[in-house]
Amino acid sequence: MFRIDLDYALIDEGAALRLAGSAGDIDLEWFTLLVYKTKDGVLEQIASGDTVTVTGLRDLTIEGYDIVIMDALSYNDDPFTETVTDSIVCKIVRPLPFTDCEIRVGYTGEWQVGDDDPYWNYISPGWRAEGSFTGDTFTGELDQSHHGDNTTGSMTVTIDRETMSVTSFSANALSVDQYGTSSWGITGGSVPQTSSTPGFSLECGAEGSATCFHITSLQWSYVPVIGDTWTLLRYMCDGGSSLELTFRAH
Repeated sequence: MFRIDLDYALIDEGAALRLAGSAGDIDLEWFTLLVYKTKDGVLEQIASGDTVTVTGLRDLTIEGYDIVIMDALSYNDDPFTETVTDSIVCKIVRPLPFTDCEIRVGYTGEWQVGDDDPYWNYISPGWRAEGSFTGDTFTGELDQSHHGDNTTGSMTVTIDRETMSVTSFSANALSVDQYGTSSWGITGGSVPQTSSTPGFSLECGAEGSATCFHITSLQWSYVPVIGDTWTLLRYMCDGGSSLELTFRAH
């Protein structure tokens, strides 16, 4: 059992505590951290897992809580009396400074317009959102100053702090005006970092036919007030394809 006293009330707002356990050569599937917050002798479980991130660290500190960690090892191979040395790595994760994220993708899609024969065409839609990070995840709403007042949507992007790459992302948009309704969306992940200016910007991306390896789904449609509906049937990536995720701090 471990106890972490939370005494520093000036810790960054949005800071989190990351806990990672290990037990020698034993696989982590047998290892679980049970994490509690405690005050006035009362324990209240807040998380569990082999790796745990405790968010809201500043609020917990101000409210007078401390952290208690119990490590449970369910490994029971013979001999049952074996002694195993385990450890817990504790790390304070400060909030990332980025408040703006833009996703752009270029791909060739097969389009259907009404009952006409499908055709292939290149397109490069984008999504730009304003928001903030909680832990490793950016969430935001589409920037209407960029997309227009008639466009709404959201974005979620999760970062791997060790490699500063994108582990997963999703974005959607809906635009409605007097001419019709457009919607476009994307999901994907495992996008490597391509450049970084610490504290100011971070870029992750892919190019060429490998672009599609980082995309799970693409959606695009346009329903006019008068006329035939446009629908994306499928997509492909080639030498001209690209995927870019750009974070900026303002």
